[in-house]
Amino acid sequence: MKPQQLNEFYRLLCNGTYKNVATSYAIGRYKTMKICLYLSCEPCSFIEYGDFLPLSLPNELCEIFMQDGYFDEQGTATEKAQRMLVWQVWLKYYNDEEPFAAVHLFDFSDDGVAQSGEFVDLGNCREE
Repeated sequence: MKPQQLNEFYRLLCNGTYKNVATSYAIGRYKTMKICLYLSCEPCSFIEYGDFLPLSLPNELCEIFMQDGYFDEQGTATEKAQRMLVWQVWLKYYNDEEPFAAVHLFDFSDDGVAQSGEFVDLGNCREE
């Protein structure tokens, strides 16, 4: 991913655009919503990059990007961003501490945004 693409991804997440999408996926019985990011630096392999509360996302993500060397001290993407292939953005809905549902909102790559909308009922995925 080009550094300017990482800057664009960060702006897209932090300017509140996802909140409009999240509203369309609102599920009343869940108390908390978190934004979950998955990063791929190699084909077909994703790592969970973190679950963020919407209000804390901009500061926490910027700090993590700086610690990992993806952002410089001014908060601008570095050349290290070229290792990134794709970001998956999910919303997870929680009731107490456990996630019960998730919506895969979109993937972000050098090609831009690819919307998904896939819904997963995590309550049905648990072992008894």
